Amino acid sequence: MLNKFKKLSKNIFIQLFSPTIVKKRTKMVYVSYLPEAYIKSEGDKYFSKHQNRLESLTIGRVIESLGMGYIIERFDKCIIRKFKCDIVFGLEPNFERIAKHNPSAIKIYYATGSYYEHQNTMIYSRTDSFNKSHNCNLSYNRLVTPHNSAETADYIFQIGSQKTINTYPEHLRHKICIIRQSCHNFPNYDINSKLKSYSKTDFLWFGGKGSILKGLDLIIDYFLTHTQYNIHIIGPIDSDFLSYYKNAIDTSSNIHCYGFMDLNDFDFIEKVQKCSCIIFPSCSEGLPGTVINAMKLGVIPILSKWCSIDCIETLGYEMESLSTDSIDNAIKWFNSLSDSSIKDLFLANSIYANETYNLKSFENDMLQMFDKILKQNIYDHTR
Repeated sequence: MLNKFKKLSKNIFIQLFSPTIVKKRTKMVYVSYLPEAYIKSEGDKYFSKHQNRLESLTIGRVIESLGMGYIIERFDKCIIRKFKCDIVFGLEPNFERIAKHNPSAIKIYYATGSYYEHQNTMIYSRTDSFNKSHNCNLSYNRLVTPHNSAETADYIFQIGSQKTINTYPEHLRHKICIIRQSCHNFPNYDINSKLKSYSKTDFLWFGGKGSILKGLDLIIDYFLTHTQYNIHIIGPIDSDFLSYYKNAIDTSSNIHCYGFMDLNDFDFIEKVQKCSCIIFPSCSEGLPGTVINAMKLGVIPILSKWCSIDCIETLGYEMESLSTDSIDNAIKWFNSLSDSSIKDLFLANSIYANETYNLKSFENDMLQMFDKILKQNIYDHTR
């Protein structure tokens, strides 16, 4: 009941107070995303909670640099006005709504996760399997409302990897190009501190809402029976999921839950740098920012194929399946590594994540793809 009230209150707040940001030019882009970023001051804690907030500002900057204006509204706000525009960009449901009112506009869907049918199918399957094996009745969490954004779009800007593209029906894949997301910047972090403080028996799960979606059940089930290892759990846990596991977690000596932690806090960095690997057996993702942030701090990724990076074989380990046996095989792989190999992987992950996933890379990818699309459509777009 409390969660429903919070959700309702948030929705009312969005409808009443979410701003519409307008910068007028001859050519206009409607952006269905996060306008709140435009009314926050630089350095506000708002920007440290998720990388998409600074990315929202970057999208506006890219559009301006191409000589176009924009209308930015929150992706899930009920729209009254039907704006006319040359390009429709962003997330559902407003991406789809505005696209219908601008049939001649270029339509660019901004996809931040797997194809919705894949995600929903996996959530149903994993939750049903969990409820059957644990004799309980947890709810389906993080289901996506069905939509036709990918079908409506002329182009799809995708956060993720080739594995994310493979969750789409084959006839849609030609529309997709990968955009490298940004992630948190740790400007003062010294990787050498990790080389001195890591523990080979300490592991990390770091994620957002959707506990079964993100494989937290597999993590807890495994570590409850492998008490020689510690698991550090950072991030919110679904309320019904936590109720089911609460007694087991409270009486365990090796499962440590911290809830949400600010990425700028020393306590967060201290806990993460102690861990050797992040284990993330998610069944549906784009490319988790939590995983990339852990990699930036030198943590080795152990990932399911649904959230794996394309070069996982050189930086970590890809699990064969969503199971505790696969977690066990992954930890055996890690334990087979020499100390020098482990330290090499710490350094390699930190360098790769910092060089690949940053705001500049995100801006460059956005700029190149927008520019390419405008050049491809210049005749139809200007006639």
